[in-house]
Amino acid sequence: MATIQKKAEEGITEELALVHAAKGGDLEAFSQLVTRYDRNIFRIAQHITHNEEDAQDVVQDAFLKAYTNLAQFQDDEVLQPINGKVYTAGELRRLVEREPYQVLVMNGILAVLMGVLWLWARRAPLPAIACALALYLVVQVVSAILDPSSIMKGIVIKLIAFSVLYKGFTASLAARSAMQQQRPGV
Repeated sequence: MATIQKKAEEGITEELALVHAAKGGDLEAFSQLVTRYDRNIFRIAQHITHNEEDAQDVVQDAFLKAYTNLAQFQDDEVLQPINGKVYTAGELRRLVEREPYQVLVMNGILAVLMGVLWLWARRAPLPAIACALALYLVVQVVSAILDPSSIMKGIVIKLIAFSVLYKGFTASLAARSAMQQQRPGV
């Protein structure tokens, strides 16, 4: 394991050395960077364009832009893995594009469940409110586990929703008690 990490660190150091040399005007260093990355960039470009000539143009434009903007490159901009995985720009774009749909689907499912609970509450308020409160708490806990930064997002709305559900639960308990007291022999 240490050997793999050492080789990865050496690769990053070697890469940085090439970048610094290229920034200093060393065309051979930039040529080595091109040689190191041209196949991967071409593969990605061909996957996007579905055309070999267009992919070659994209690769040429990408390296031309990289060379002209090399002076603006900073050492901390070296591509590093995100959560242990190196992503291509296309993969990151797809992840970002897919996220709103995932949120929409999840919110749709929750809306349907809440609608069913609302209909159920007309017949049996206490179990429906208890299920709604439990569902809300489970969603919030799972959300906090998956994305801890979500805890503080919309905290006021979360507290209002929890307090309304809790008041509904306590009101349902009180109504149930009152109904049981009104019935003789129960």
